Amino acid sequence: VLSADAAAEFMAMLERDFPTMVPLYAIALFAGIRPGENGELHKLARHENLRKPSKEAGGRPLFDLDRRVITIPPSIAKTGRKRVVPVADNLDAWLTTYSGPFLPVGFQAGLETIRKVCQLSHDVLRHSFISYRVTASGSKAKTALEAGNSEGVIDRHYLNLPSEAEAAAFWQIMPTGTR
Repeated sequence: VLSADAAAEFMAMLERDFPTMVPLYAIALFAGIRPGENGELHKLARHENLRKPSKEAGGRPLFDLDRRVITIPPSIAKTGRKRVVPVADNLDAWLTTYSGPFLPVGFQAGLETIRKVCQLSHDVLRHSFISYRVTASGSKAKTALEAGNSEGVIDRHYLNLPSEAEAAAFWQIMPTGTR
């Protein structure tokens, strides 16, 4: 799990050095959507109508920033079950500030460079989201629903609880100019 300070430094580095990659990483870090080349995040990003009404989201966009939710339909979800992830205030700020495509041209090279430069371990952004979300919400059950896991999976693989102060700092990480 990234510390709140490390997460803030990571997002600041992306803004400075890889601004087109900010939306993708903001969603991974602050919504906990599964990354990976064939993960939910990439499947979502390749979806042709993220911001248009979708049958898979009950006639609403998969990325419904007006309602502040991201719908992961069964066709994309690892578990094959629909889930709805709330868009936190800081994620809303990141997606509003960096409104470009979630998978920019040449994104794969950017991913590889960022992973090497930052020495990111597999799923560290998702692990961070889940740990900070449990602390902030006070509920493993609620976090499990949002993350598409069971409470048991969270206990076994993700639970690394930060302090309440650190969780508050994590959810206050904002883009430059909105701080």
